[in-house]
Amino acid sequence: GDVFAYVNADIILTRKFMAGIEKVRNRFEKFLAVGRRTNLDVREALEFDEGWEARLRERLRTEGQLESYTAIDCFVFPRGTYQEVPPLAIGRVWFDQWCIKYARKKGLAVVDMTRFVPLAHQSHDYSHVAGGREFGAYGGAEAEENLKYYGERRHTYTILSATHEMTEAGKIRRVIWRRESAAVREFLWEVFVHKTLGIRKRLGLSRGAQA
Repeated sequence: GDVFAYVNADIILTRKFMAGIEKVRNRFEKFLAVGRRTNLDVREALEFDEGWEARLRERLRTEGQLESYTAIDCFVFPRGTYQEVPPLAIGRVWFDQWCIKYARKKGLAVVDMTRFVPLAHQSHDYSHVAGGREFGAYGGAEAEENLKYYGERRHTYTILSATHEMTEAGKIRRVIWRRESAAVREFLWEVFVHKTLGIRKRLGLSRGAQA
């Protein structure tokens, strides 16, 4: 094939995934398409009958939780995109951000398909990883080695580093200042919401106080 996709094994895809890739391919010759996951508790076997995708999308809408901008669970790119790859530990933190960094440094279009392509992430623990979440997937020797190869501060290149985004209608548009806008929102949240929680509770203005 002339296009490759890396998708984490705990992700459930619908046909919108292929539709989104086709839209990106029609727009760009060279690209990296990425997606952000939505967490969902899936405890039963899925029945892939007529209407299963609509039911899954409804569950994502009503029960799912969109993960942070660091949760990048799919990468789609043309053959030959990644020519110089260090010995990263796949499935450990920082390898995903390295992939975005590489694409940006090469001047490729990085397309965020999140709003058009649902990525259902089956919530799970990390008992299958030696060291668990803290000392296996997100910490430990392999994660630290990945960080060295990444060569940047933590979270320098995330899905906020995308150059384009796909709308819910499937339109691809150029985006700028995403990372900066997110930083401003986080700052405002910290200053006006988090740090004033104690005062608002004493005044009876927080939801917890009202409850």
